[in-house]
Amino acid sequence: MQLTAPSSKTSRRNHLTGHAEFTVVAIHDGYLAKERAQGAQDGLEAALPRDCRMRAFLWSFDKLSVPGLRAMSIHLAAAADMIIVATDEEAPLPGHLTQWLDSCRIEFDGKRPVIVALHQEVQDCCNTPRQLCACLEPLARCWQTPFFCNETFDPGMIHGPAVRFLQEDRGDDLPRRHSTFDASIRSWGINE
Repeated sequence: MQLTAPSSKTSRRNHLTGHAEFTVVAIHDGYLAKERAQGAQDGLEAALPRDCRMRAFLWSFDKLSVPGLRAMSIHLAAAADMIIVATDEEAPLPGHLTQWLDSCRIEFDGKRPVIVALHQEVQDCCNTPRQLCACLEPLARCWQTPFFCNETFDPGMIHGPAVRFLQEDRGDDLPRRHSTFDASIRSWGINE
């Protein structure tokens, strides 16, 4: 079986169906990071208007080294509206992942995805940026696209520059559909 991804032009089906479409590609390094990324995707879907369909893709860092899946995921991420990178490790991103991000940049078709870094929420007494944010923020500047991390993602995605970014691109209004987004990211823990 051969894995194929739709072309970036067909991935934006709003021209064909009359409905807006919002595509999110999320990648993670383990179970807790996966839960965090899925919570963010659920919150985004709840925040989008009813006539905007969300397409969500979720892969582990390890899966991005499988050749067929790697090619398809690069193609989808390059055409996506948002890329979420979720990690629990306080370490540099693996080499194959930085190459994957660079390959996404090469395939851009004019529109650049919003980049979101979701890291393990450990309080830092010195307020130093987390390693994931320190890696992805310069990448977002290079890509000339909005960047969000744990601290800025909730309010930023719903009320801030990312919504304006999406409105400018789509030319439509993106009102909040529900107010459950804030809770979806903050209450994913086992004991909550």
